[in-house]
Amino acid sequence: MQTTEALRLNASSAQGLRPLVRGLLKQVRDRHKRPSIQANRAGAVMQHLVGAKFDCLLGVGNVVHRRFPSPSRRRGRACDFLLAQTAVHVTATPNEALVRKCRENIELGLRPIVVTTQRGCDAVEQLAENECMVNRIDVFEIEQFIALNIYELGKFVSAGNRTAVDDIINRYNEIVLEFETDPSLRIDN
Repeated sequence: MQTTEALRLNASSAQGLRPLVRGLLKQVRDRHKRPSIQANRAGAVMQHLVGAKFDCLLGVGNVVHRRFPSPSRRRGRACDFLLAQTAVHVTATPNEALVRKCRENIELGLRPIVVTTQRGCDAVEQLAENECMVNRIDVFEIEQFIALNIYELGKFVSAGNRTAVDDIINRYNEIVLEFETDPSLRIDN
């Protein structure tokens, strides 16, 4: 049974910023028993969080957003976000196809970045090593990627960090409302 209940942001001034993202992804995993559904929903949350963060940094309208695709519909995309000469890939489940896309990005003169889970970071590094591309792809763990950007957007001040979190979550919910049909992807702040 699929829930329509929104994810809950467990923000506390006593905790760091990384646990906010960790908590959201844990909620997704806890809601769905099948790993493939967990990964799909987690991927959607990750993609839209990263997109919302880019909008807060670069301004709404400067980043192209898309509905989170199934793996079969993802094949035709060069990346999730194209920012100047940087191809950003966001995934909960990195695989060989992702590394091939990164190679294609490099051949087109783009710099590939992969944003993934901690476990995914290790996988990307191994896959890149297998393809002799280990020093050509920048890999970032999602919790750190979002948390560091919140600190930067909030100018490293507690009140600013809270405002940055609110701004990212509000923008995230706008993106989900526009591009997704699953209301359980929303985040109650």
